[in-house]
Amino acid sequence: MKSLVLLFTLFAFLLIPVQDSFSDLDISTNTQVYSPEHTLQVYGTGLPGENLILRLFAPDESITKFDQIQTNPDGSFNHQLLTWPDPSSGTPYGTYVVEVLSTEQKGLSKKINIKFSSTTELVSVSVDRQIQTVVFAPETGAKNQSFRVFVQTTRDGLNIGNDPSELLGNSMVHLPDGSSLSLKNSFSTLYSGVYYFDFTPRQEGTHVFQISVFNEGVTSKGFAATCFESEPWRNQ
Repeated sequence: MKSLVLLFTLFAFLLIPVQDSFSDLDISTNTQVYSPEHTLQVYGTGLPGENLILRLFAPDESITKFDQIQTNPDGSFNHQLLTWPDPSSGTPYGTYVVEVLSTEQKGLSKKINIKFSSTTELVSVSVDRQIQTVVFAPETGAKNQSFRVFVQTTRDGLNIGNDPSELLGNSMVHLPDGSSLSLKNSFSTLYSGVYYFDFTPRQEGTHVFQISVFNEGVTSKGFAATCFESEPWRNQ
């Protein structure tokens, strides 16, 4: 009877996955704060000869860089993931996330936060600059009838008064048929920090206005939606 119990115990032990006991994944970067022209070096450990995926997520959670590497026979890796460019709407200043993803350890991943800034001094970047974007558009409208959309942009509570073609140049409107129109040259300045554009819808349905702001390396987005019908508004 004891032999039977020992046999079942040994069989149950063999069914326990061994890989989790030896899971090994770690990640580090060469620094925490980066400025343009600095390199982002990612290093750490995984399983020997393991295939790893390295991903860099921008502040808006989009993927800025994606690489696949293989660890050394001892499980270590050291990879130059990126040389930081000048800030742009695609690579703005802000907090980024570096992730290492295992392809062999049941999708095990590790993440680390880093900062892309105009300076690498930790004291200087401890306070984030925030841009607020507010879009004012009517909820409903009529096809082929022009109307006006207003946009207010502030940073740290102060209006931003840059040239709207540069400040708002990546803005667009998403149309009901799935296409998009650029609003780059559509904006006029009402006064510092407040801008507007006139729009005439040619389609029925919901139009989504995506206002994208880029100022001194920092980005922000604001949205508004308007539904257009074939008949103009009527007073009851």
